[in-house]
Amino acid sequence: MKAFLSTCNDAGLNLGFEEHQFLSARDEVFIVYFNSPSVIIGRNQNPFAEANIPFIIKNNIPLYRRISGGGTVYHDPGNLNFSILTNNSISDYSFPLTLICGFLKTLGIEAYPGKSNSVFTSGYKVSGNAQHLSRNRRLTHGTLLLNVNLQVMQQALSPVQMAFHRSVMSVRSQTANICNLLHDTLTYHDIASQFLKYVQQNYDIEEPVPVNPSVCPEAVHLAETKYKTWDWNYGKTSPFRMVLNTKDNKQIEALIEGAKIINIDGEPGSGFIKITGMRLDDVLNKLAEL
Repeated sequence: MKAFLSTCNDAGLNLGFEEHQFLSARDEVFIVYFNSPSVIIGRNQNPFAEANIPFIIKNNIPLYRRISGGGTVYHDPGNLNFSILTNNSISDYSFPLTLICGFLKTLGIEAYPGKSNSVFTSGYKVSGNAQHLSRNRRLTHGTLLLNVNLQVMQQALSPVQMAFHRSVMSVRSQTANICNLLHDTLTYHDIASQFLKYVQQNYDIEEPVPVNPSVCPEAVHLAETKYKTWDWNYGKTSPFRMVLNTKDNKQIEALIEGAKIINIDGEPGSGFIKITGMRLDDVLNKLAEL
């Protein structure tokens, strides 16, 4: 199996490179990458029900929608991400779950598969996985929480408004960093290096080739026309209703389609009717600033 180690921490470019490999390559591929702070939602999720939109806007944390299913995750440089691209269109999580549990055992951590194809140790989630199937190809995403800023993650993944929707909801779990579970003073860089050695020694995976998606035209094109666009990340949200809290402590219910407010119910108060037609992320951010 070919392997790549991305030298880029731009989540949009890494997602673009991953999809390019998924669509164009016939080889089975293993990709490892680290992203700068970002929120990644599943293909069929509602970003407004998963993330604290005002918080991530204020802190310049971008939100991306991936092509695989599953729940929402927070990425930062302390989160190791891997992708496994195989020529098989049957959903099967045995490979990534076995890989993660086996690797953690080498660190002295007893881990086990749990709900939603995640990996746990002592009741704490340390890895999540999701898949996308298409054209006799299977894409598996995996994460490994090495030394993530859990406080920022908690804030970023705590919605501030109530949404009524039918989108796929994330399964919330208590999380822990692997660095905090070790008796040794290993840094997350040390653990990442050991992880790469482990997959090479125990699986038919080549030594990762460094690659920079920012110089891959296909990855850049997918990033610019898809993964970094509002239409894909927010506009693809299925219709839903949301309760909005106004500055004068009133509540109104808004109908949202394409992530834009198309109608409101209730007594909005002076000037509030102007939000009709606006993007919901802009409205939530303005309400948070009042």
